[in-house]
Amino acid sequence: MTEVPLYCAGGRALAELAPNGQCPTDGHAGLWYDKFCNQWGAGFSKIPPEGKKAWLDSVAGPRGDMKLIPEYARRQRQLVEGRGELLTATSTAVFVTGMGRDHPMENGFAWHHTLGAPYLPGSGLKGLVRSWAQTWEMIAPVILDELFGPETNTNHRAGRIIFLDVLPLAPVRVQADIMNPHYQPYYQYGDIPGDWHAPNPIIYLVVAPGQTFQFAFLPRTAGVDADTLRQVRHWLASALRWLGAGAKTAIGCGRFEVDPALAEIVEIPYASTSAGASSPAARVPTSARSQVQKSKAAEKAAAYEEKENAFLTWLGEVGFAAGKNRGRQPEIIQQINDLCAPPEKKEKLKRLVFGKLKKHLTIRLKAYLTS
Repeated sequence: MTEVPLYCAGGRALAELAPNGQCPTDGHAGLWYDKFCNQWGAGFSKIPPEGKKAWLDSVAGPRGDMKLIPEYARRQRQLVEGRGELLTATSTAVFVTGMGRDHPMENGFAWHHTLGAPYLPGSGLKGLVRSWAQTWEMIAPVILDELFGPETNTNHRAGRIIFLDVLPLAPVRVQADIMNPHYQPYYQYGDIPGDWHAPNPIIYLVVAPGQTFQFAFLPRTAGVDADTLRQVRHWLASALRWLGAGAKTAIGCGRFEVDPALAEIVEIPYASTSAGASSPAARVPTSARSQVQKSKAAEKAAAYEEKENAFLTWLGEVGFAAGKNRGRQPEIIQQINDLCAPPEKKEKLKRLVFGKLKKHLTIRLKAYLTS
């Protein structure tokens, strides 16, 4: 590195700024972590394990501007008060954010550009809440699109809810953590996942447990009522408690403890398609209600059509039209009854079967089809 003028001068400045190799407590930890890494091997080769550990340790400890963070959180509260919902939650496990970002350490980290503290972008929070509502609350996709915006690339429009960035209320403690996969040849090459494979320690940066963050969202349009905001708050609180925010949630990272009162379950105004004037669903935009009704009707029609096609296929395979298996004709009656078709479709189906089998009908089947 000393052969490159930029790094030669930067190295001297870094030594003067941080003689002990630690990010200054009043410095911007994100700028330090992302831009000043000086642990490269010869010729800018891959950073060795000891270099990674040293660089993570250089930012370990409380990080974030102790003056700007409270002010930023206060302004966010003022923005939300009277318009949206806000809750605070304390992490009960390590919190990982921005791990997929490019970085010499191979695992990135999301630092707030102004505050120098770890944060979770609002887009990540919206994805978490949507996932909870879709998977665990089983909310109809059309309602999720109405609230959070569609996920498809062909229909670009904003949702009705805006999620703000998740910010700490004070400088937060960051630390190094480790994952230790043992079966790298199995994952990479399909080898047998045996215990004889060497472990591959990977160190990365996390937020320590016990740190308090602020979560906030507010309506983008005037058509979102208080009940809907309270419902979204319930989804958010439940997702933070049971799913976790950020990265590596599958192994328990990113869990938060919230006030149980804030996670209370309220009636879901978007779950019903009833348009009664006194029901919460009556406050759902008419377009959303009609889309839900059309969607359910289309699903029901598609399910019936699939069953009807399966029945007609079976009818041909058994060979009734050719006069075969006359003794099995009572099965046709049972099949048609099991379809649970609407009256008009049932009559049409009877006429269709009668036309196919009229030369080979038993007396019982003929009486059923012409009744």
